[in-house]
Amino acid sequence: MVSRTEKGIGKGSKGVPSGVFCAAGILLLASLFLFSCSSEEHEGVWIRNGTRTKRKEVFRKLKDYSVALIVMTPRRTYLPGSENAKIIFALKNTGHTKITIKEWRMNEKANLRILYAPGTPEETKNLPPGKWKTSPTFDPADKYAEVHNPLSLNPVDNNALIEVPLTFVRNVKNMGRKQHFTIVAELNLTSISARSEPVLITVK
Repeated sequence: MVSRTEKGIGKGSKGVPSGVFCAAGILLLASLFLFSCSSEEHEGVWIRNGTRTKRKEVFRKLKDYSVALIVMTPRRTYLPGSENAKIIFALKNTGHTKITIKEWRMNEKANLRILYAPGTPEETKNLPPGKWKTSPTFDPADKYAEVHNPLSLNPVDNNALIEVPLTFVRNVKNMGRKQHFTIVAELNLTSISARSEPVLITVK
């Protein structure tokens, strides 16, 4: 004769052995552990061992395009040491088909790189590349510097205006005379390239 207590040993609800629940629980925990230890890609973020790391986006180079960087600021004279020296360039699609630049950054200034050198365009036309200096156009710590916002340009009839600071002017001292500098703007992108004609600016 088996007692009522003995019948209850090792049974779960509805007569299912409790060991089955234990085994199922262990399997579930094991699968969750393996999932958390794996790597996966989700919305531009790598997840590995529970750590979220931003994945560096890779943009393919555009083909069969024609663009131009054109200076738009008519008056290009600045005060020595000025904190507010700025210049505007336009990126124009000079081809015959619409282009989309997926790499385009939300922080407009981060799309351009400014190179400068003392002297007029005539005086700097044979200057070696190593003699040109870079004038920072944006703060690398800006959270929008690597946030991309695709830019589409139709042929001829529209362009993107980009205003950038001329930060190097802050360090130009008053010499009591005009000082000439030549600047060149370049796209700070890997998927498309463009370079402006040399531009003369005056500091006085």
